[in-house]
Amino acid sequence: MEYESYYMSLWNRLSQSNGDSQIDCVQLEKDVCKFESVLENVSDTASISSDQWIGSLAVAGSLATQGFAWSNSGIAAAANKWITAVHSHSNECSERCVAKDEHKITSKTFRSISTTFVHPYFAAESRDASTTYTLTGVREKRTHVFGKQKWKTNLQSIACFTWALEHLRPEDTVDVISFILPVVLALIDDYDTKMKTRGLRLAIVLMTEKIDTAFLRKSGIAGIFEKSIEPSLVFRSDEGQLGVELLEAGFEAATLTTRIQYTQTDHPRYTEQWWKLAERIVANTMYVSDKVSAMTVLCSRISVICQALGPAISRYLRSLVGLLVQAMRSLVFIDSKVCKLHMTVVGQFSELTQACLPRIYVYVEEIIAALAYSWCSTQSRDCTAVDDVRELRSHIVELVGKFKETLLFSGTIRDNLDPEHKYTDQEALDAINACQTNELLDVPAGKYVYDPNDNNDDNLDGPWIEGIGLNKWIKPGSETFSVGQAQLVGLCRALLWKCKLIVLDEATANADSNTDKIIQKAIREKFTDCTVLTIAHRLNTISWTAIEYLFLDHGQVKEFDSPSNLLADKNSQFSKLIESMKLSQTLLD
Repeated sequence: MEYESYYMSLWNRLSQSNGDSQIDCVQLEKDVCKFESVLENVSDTASISSDQWIGSLAVAGSLATQGFAWSNSGIAAAANKWITAVHSHSNECSERCVAKDEHKITSKTFRSISTTFVHPYFAAESRDASTTYTLTGVREKRTHVFGKQKWKTNLQSIACFTWALEHLRPEDTVDVISFILPVVLALIDDYDTKMKTRGLRLAIVLMTEKIDTAFLRKSGIAGIFEKSIEPSLVFRSDEGQLGVELLEAGFEAATLTTRIQYTQTDHPRYTEQWWKLAERIVANTMYVSDKVSAMTVLCSRISVICQALGPAISRYLRSLVGLLVQAMRSLVFIDSKVCKLHMTVVGQFSELTQACLPRIYVYVEEIIAALAYSWCSTQSRDCTAVDDVRELRSHIVELVGKFKETLLFSGTIRDNLDPEHKYTDQEALDAINACQTNELLDVPAGKYVYDPNDNNDDNLDGPWIEGIGLNKWIKPGSETFSVGQAQLVGLCRALLWKCKLIVLDEATANADSNTDKIIQKAIREKFTDCTVLTIAHRLNTISWTAIEYLFLDHGQVKEFDSPSNLLADKNSQFSKLIESMKLSQTLLD
């Protein structure tokens, strides 16, 4: 079989996947694997022209591209093997069609593939059809006119273009931008959800892997993308998973174009454009409230917008935090998708504490309530994602720590100490004993645990039965432990996790004197291998075995030395403070 006839027969067969007839992938895989025998039957591979090598490369690349009717692992593997063979043989040609880096193509090859296998399916068929794209700053003005398109019934042209763009050398991209941009925009501007998504993903590849951001901005490409992407930022609820994929690609592309277009925060449109993205997220909530995957996409973009806007996020922070809280509270069952959503939200809250901490603290009570609700929802006995639930609980515990509050969730003491169940029961008991908190395992009168035999999953308030030891249940909404006891549980948790850095910010401010002594003793005796940073406003709440003291006054460092040196200097601020408070010599010793 003649080589050109072989690969063109495969190319034409891919058109079958666009109509009512289904392509026979099994037979197609067998035929793709025949490329070796076809090449062996060629008497002299040197007789195969450079155009034929490029043609076979285009067809093989189309077959290797995922996301089409013919796509499967077997066909892709055979196609990639064929591409490698083309690369090997083309090295023998006088004109290389492939770059030195395996599977990378040059601008010349890309131009040839586009001219033969892509643009004929996008070319104008009537004088009435005339959409014009003009680029400036690319050495000269370049204009392409696309009209009625055949590509909707010849998807192999899109697969071919996708493969060629992904494998084009970045340094050659600008030379063929006039071949790239019209195709990408034709896909983005199409109403079909799948086509829009393909176009957006190609635009993302261009912006992240192929072209320098300065060129994208100065040439006007980023501005063209910005206008074309905007219609994609609305969730198409009737499209199912395709609508979710479009929403995800749309927001990712919109974020990229905004970053590229507006690099200076004082740009007149900087804040306006980021506000638009925030508005889009808020507006989509009415369409995605019952769609877990779409809600995950929206929630995942919030921290990026908040970080970009800084103080200007105040206009939308209330709505965005409300969306995150809604995502945590609207679902009372747990599966892998819901766990992913909840972990996404927890991650967003964590990033928001760094991006706009003073502002986010206004909503701390709502956030903690949502975290508690999420924790309770993982108690369902129908839970099918045990590992995901443990990871989620671990993230919740870490986030609560950022709010500087020792919070206990509904569940057993065992769950509160070790959400992921990484440690044995004996290790948990050892941590409790080391912190002298054994009394927490006792069950005071009126305190109960959830009845595992209760068949009502929604009844989180009862019935309750007595529980002891590590199985002692902390009833949701109750005051099972005092503030001081809750802090002791946090201390046990730090000891169990073998934390190397312990930060105590007024840790005993709300604890009674007895709890204060327990905490101080545990820190002295059990955290000898840790770095302990104690922040205190009262001298009687700090450890007197500290190695060094840092004395601050109105935010200024006054003294920083060992306690012995500070006490030896009667003129030091530290000594004067101790003297003024008339602390007993026993305490000093």
